[in-house]
Amino acid sequence: MAMLKKQISSDHLWIVINYFYRAVKDNRLEGLQEVEKVKASQALKKLMEEKDKKILTSSLHAWIEKYVSQTNWRKCFGTLRQLKYRSQRQAKMLTVDGKAYHRLKRYAKKENLSLSQAIEELLKQSGFN
Repeated sequence: MAMLKKQISSDHLWIVINYFYRAVKDNRLEGLQEVEKVKASQALKKLMEEKDKKILTSSLHAWIEKYVSQTNWRKCFGTLRQLKYRSQRQAKMLTVDGKAYHRLKRYAKKENLSLSQAIEELLKQSGFN
């Protein structure tokens, strides 16, 4: 089955587990016969009860290598990349009073920057990286 070229980080551990839990539940694991799908489901449920992250990580790697095809692993990894990209590009909301907004807007216009770039520039100038 799937040979993991990259280790699953502790940040992504539960995302991967939930991804494959839904894949098993929705019958989206390719290349497994019915008996193997039942075993995979039972093994995954048992794995989800583990509390120790190191044991959980190594058990998940073993589970993936045993039950997950290369195609399914690529799909899961693609989902992880999407989540990473979205979290990096996610816009945040900031509330400022009217006076600060107008000063920031004037500065951004004068420097030909967006408001976000103006904030970053001013933070750099004041020593915040």
